[in-house]
Amino acid sequence: MYLLLLALLASATTMVSAVSPTCFSGNQLCYQAAPTTGSTTTADILISTTLKQGWVAVGFGRKMDSTDMIMLWRNSTGAWVASRRFSTQQSLPPAAPNQNVQIINSTTTANAQGFYQVHLRRPIASSSTNSADKTLTNSAMTMAYALSSASGVSASNLPQHDTYGTFTYNPLDPTSAAIAISTGASTDGLPTGGTSSGSSSFRPTAILLHGLFMAISWSFLSLTSSFVARYLKQRLGAKWFPIHRVAAMAIFALTIAGFLLIYLTTDGDHFDSLHAIIGLLVFIGMFVQIALGVYIHKSFDPARKEVPVHDKAHWVFGYVLVAAAAVNVVLGHLKNNSATVWLAINLVVLVGGVVAFGYGETRLGQSHDHAVPHEDDGTAGGYEMRA
Repeated sequence: MYLLLLALLASATTMVSAVSPTCFSGNQLCYQAAPTTGSTTTADILISTTLKQGWVAVGFGRKMDSTDMIMLWRNSTGAWVASRRFSTQQSLPPAAPNQNVQIINSTTTANAQGFYQVHLRRPIASSSTNSADKTLTNSAMTMAYALSSASGVSASNLPQHDTYGTFTYNPLDPTSAAIAISTGASTDGLPTGGTSSGSSSFRPTAILLHGLFMAISWSFLSLTSSFVARYLKQRLGAKWFPIHRVAAMAIFALTIAGFLLIYLTTDGDHFDSLHAIIGLLVFIGMFVQIALGVYIHKSFDPARKEVPVHDKAHWVFGYVLVAAAAVNVVLGHLKNNSATVWLAINLVVLVGGVVAFGYGETRLGQSHDHAVPHEDDGTAGGYEMRA
């Protein structure tokens, strides 16, 4: 499973030559940049797209969060509008205070290869103290792109992106060709010999799978495993432990897969948000919890008369992990703009879990798997509670 996963992710980091364009999302968006001919203070950018409506954006930053981006869309007359914005990920990116991006040339009809193109110019140096305001460098910079094919786009209506990703690009490479609008005469399907870079388009899928795996693991399986272990030992007898163990193994496998998916498709800092930090702590804590559970199982004494300290530590640590992970699942929805029906479903499951634990605590009561004394004479019952 993991060899296949690693193979799928092997192309997730995209290195791009600045000499030719790089294209994304099935060549719906292409990007090229170079120093402005005869200038040391500005850079030229060529954005090409096959989209007939919607918006496209390319920016300097780790992802569509705190990214110095240029967004393009058409106005009601069909003319291109360029807006420099500092993305916030969670809401409509606000316009930068200084709109120092200039359209040099653009096309309103597609060229021979189906591309609409916009030639832009922007300063090399940052123009404000805003942390999202980036200075361009003659080096491979981490960049982000996004696009939406929605209709009715305007400055006040920029719907959420359909797809996005990251790549690296040197915008000031002195060997780059001068930026110019292409007639699309080449036959490779890309503007002036561009390079297709479709690998980054896997990231939205990776985010979806990451969220799905983590939600299943920590919003359902962890609650099920804990409920069985706390309330159903005596009712299920020796069957409780295989259920607990299989659920734990599923949590372990899905969490590792979800962690690898998001880690290997994330450029730049991996743990730069509260969601990422809590996720890392839960990931590490999972290994501690499983190791503690294995030790408890191996050292279990069915003739014991009381619960040892390491069992209690396993309970408490497990509850802390489940609570932290449940909060983090919600943070993940908020971080990735999926706080809609999916978050509602997740919250219903979590609330159902809380209700189930309330019922277990008040009606079932906690049960233990050591030998329980008989009420009549105080001797051990001696039944085996583990398979």
